[in-house]
Amino acid sequence: MPIEIPRELFWKTFKDPITGIEFQGLQVKSSAYSIRSRDPDFAPRYDGVNPLWYSVIVSPVGFAAEEQLYKRSPKLLFRDRDELVAQLRGMPPQNQLMGIRDLPMACQAFTLALTQSEFLRVPKYEQAGLALKASWLYRDWAEQGYEPAVKQAEALRQIALQKYELAYEKEDTSKLKIGGPGVGYLIAELLRELGRFDDSLRWFSRIVTDKSATGEVKRMARLQMDTCREQREQALETGTYSKPVAERYKERTMHQLYRDQVGWLKRGIKDSELGESDFLRGLLDGLMKSELDFTQFASEEQVTEWFLKRLKG
Repeated sequence: MPIEIPRELFWKTFKDPITGIEFQGLQVKSSAYSIRSRDPDFAPRYDGVNPLWYSVIVSPVGFAAEEQLYKRSPKLLFRDRDELVAQLRGMPPQNQLMGIRDLPMACQAFTLALTQSEFLRVPKYEQAGLALKASWLYRDWAEQGYEPAVKQAEALRQIALQKYELAYEKEDTSKLKIGGPGVGYLIAELLRELGRFDDSLRWFSRIVTDKSATGEVKRMARLQMDTCREQREQALETGTYSKPVAERYKERTMHQLYRDQVGWLKRGIKDSELGESDFLRGLLDGLMKSELDFTQFASEEQVTEWFLKRLKG
């Protein structure tokens, strides 16, 4: 009896390249999500179901790969089929990954796919992309409070960096959606995260002057180059040359303020080192840490009264 699945998902037929047997794997309907924004490392932030949770398909024997690899001829796919089969035989069943997934299961699927990619004839840039996507998911897991995921995400980004560097120098990356300059941009961004600011700036400079780079890639490279310079200056001033702390990515919001509120805020921060956004983000951080129960409020006025009582003590 087939399991009941959410309406955002659907079953799709795949053929296991190892056994040749067809099986059913879950996929996300394109209507079930939309991209809200992208982080500086191109990580998409979705509204709705995150399709990355199901982008690695796991077969009944435990073969794990993204959909495009299932479309390749088995004769061209495997670099060392026998060794991969031996690895799969010694692995516990992965049937749970063939059904509905949560975030930890999605992370597990990507980890399997990355490990198995070493036995396949795939370019370094595909392995790098797999490692980068996996790091996005582990980072999401870390943001949910699972501390061990922090180190796993960092290790995966190291792998992505190493393989992107090899790909940029030795492979044809022009067919990629982001192109060669996009790969170079990712190298620069990953180096910046590691605190290798001088190396990062050299890569950003290369991309900014690359005539084949798209306007969007150049724009992002200039923005992140400025961030990198600021971080390098701060490191030189403090005498330390360490990796930057994990960043919180900013998103555009559509929240509306009253005109008198905007005026008050502008006047208040006029002689301050804070910007308007700095003040509002700090205020929200304080509320987040207070674990405020929003269900106690039914109107703006009640929120105002609550604040006044707390501020007046």
